[in-house]
Amino acid sequence: MGIFGHITTEPRANALFRLYLALPFLPPKQFIPRLRVMVQDIRTLPAQCRPGFLKFHRYVYNYWVKQVRPERISVFDRARRTNNALEGIHATMAKRMAVHGNIFKLIHDLDVQIWKPTEAKLKAPPVAVGANAQSRGQRLRER
Repeated sequence: MGIFGHITTEPRANALFRLYLALPFLPPKQFIPRLRVMVQDIRTLPAQCRPGFLKFHRYVYNYWVKQVRPERISVFDRARRTNNALEGIHATMAKRMAVHGNIFKLIHDLDVQIWKPTEAKLKAPPVAVGANAQSRGQRLRER
């Protein structure tokens, strides 16, 4: 049985697995110290759970910590905790809307959170790149 079978039958295995899922919420500098504690926690699990969890622990450490790096995984103290803006908008809307929510509240939220900010970005003047940057219109007027 892999770790997922143990997660459903062993409460301590379930709690430990949830700690792995919560790692991205830690500051990057706390990843390795926390993983050291978690490997000690694995040793307290029932014997049948340990091999699978040790294999999973090695995977998390060797791939997510060594290759991807905690700085890229951590969402600690970040305004956006997702790499997908649409996912963030969906999560925000899901929190604000009930299962059978009010359509007028939805329209208001879409207007305030999506349409108006997008409209403001579209109306914003172009950003100059470099000290001598001018808009095409300014260059044509100066000729």
